Formats: sequence, structure tokens, C-alpha cells
Amino acid sequence: MMLEVGVGALPYIVERIGKGETDPIPAMSALTDGRVKQDATAGECVEWWNVHKQDWLIPWPEPSQPDQ
Repeated sequence: MMLEVGVGALPYIVERIGKGETDPIPAMSALTDGRVKQDATAGECVEWWNVHKQDWLIPWPEPSQPDQ
């Protein structure tokens, strides 16, 4: 399911990994095209994310201003 969402799921995956869950690490590896290794530790995943997250976050559009 997480893979179907795509890279937009990365912040949530990292949050789970940061809480000690290791099951999402292979999904993180797949979504980052192997930049995060499948056998990475939770700490390595979180550290990688903290360094690279700006390259992977999907920007939200600015809220539109109401007509004045």
C-alpha cells in the first residue's frame, strides 16, 4: 500500500521507522531507488532522511487568496 502512494509516503514511513519499526525499511529503500539500503538500520534511515528530505518532499501549493 505504501509503495502505491509513492514518495509522498516517505515522511510517514520515516516517522514509523523513527519509532522503532523496521518493517517499512524495504519500502523506504524501494521508494528511494535503493539510496537507502534494504539492510539499513532505523538510525541510518532517519539520518539519511534528515539530510535528504528536502529533495524528496512534495511541495504543497500555496493557499489561494480569496477575492477582495
